[in-house]
Amino acid sequence: MSKVLNNVERYVNGYASDLIKRADKDYITARMCYANELIDNFLWNGQQCIEKYLKAIALIHKINVKEEGHRLLQLFKRVNKKIKIGQQSIDIFPVAKMPDGSAIKYNKGTRKAGQEYGTFYDFLDRLTYLGMNRYSSYSYYTNDIGIMQLDAVVYIIRRYGWSFDAIVGKEGKPLGEKIKADIDKGSYYSIQGYLEKVEKQENTLKKYLLKDNFYYPKLIKHGNYPQCSLFVNHVLDRLYNDAENGSVEHKETYIGVANFLLDNLKFDCRTKKIIKDNIRAMYDKTIIQLKQ
Repeated sequence: MSKVLNNVERYVNGYASDLIKRADKDYITARMCYANELIDNFLWNGQQCIEKYLKAIALIHKINVKEEGHRLLQLFKRVNKKIKIGQQSIDIFPVAKMPDGSAIKYNKGTRKAGQEYGTFYDFLDRLTYLGMNRYSSYSYYTNDIGIMQLDAVVYIIRRYGWSFDAIVGKEGKPLGEKIKADIDKGSYYSIQGYLEKVEKQENTLKKYLLKDNFYYPKLIKHGNYPQCSLFVNHVLDRLYNDAENGSVEHKETYIGVANFLLDNLKFDCRTKKIIKDNIRAMYDKTIIQLKQ
């Protein structure tokens, strides 16, 4: 029975290693997209790489994250409850800044108005919201998610993608606790995955991985990070805003379009709730307008 259990663990860890490899490729793709100002694609690939890293770590450390879905902050909290990532490591994460040097503030979402935006935990929450907008389901504006933040999160999380019991020294003694203690303090640690393979190559992928990536020893320095921003005004939001002060026909058009999209596309729970709430609000506005 123990042999079977060992085989199961070996193959589960192999599956996790494959997830990390896929996450590595998502990460490089995200950096390529950011460098070419493809911000929607940067956000999507950034969200995907962090999700895969966290789920791979969960598999390696036998953590059940089945109920967490795509929510990065909840995934991290679930994983962190067991492996306990050091606060010194988390503090590596850079605070988002405006061009004038002031901290970026919240103006929407789950945070209180005026609260500073830019912590490690805020990034995970915000990247879920922006990255999962793969169907362009809602409007948003972003200049608060940058490549340096993604680099920091990948650096912080990815180093925990190994079994702490699997590392042995020259005398066969486990070194897991010592290595983890160093990582918890923010030290660099290579897990010898796809990124490490790319580092050794001389090609375009290496340049995209290491260019201005201050979290890798083999940094290719090339000036300052660009600050890319994006404003997306989604068609459904535009239609809703027009219908709010428009005719009954405008309101009925919004309701028809929103219902058609819900009937024919699968949205995430958060977006679906927003659309349904807007439909109900538009029904109420229609009734009021008809009574006038």
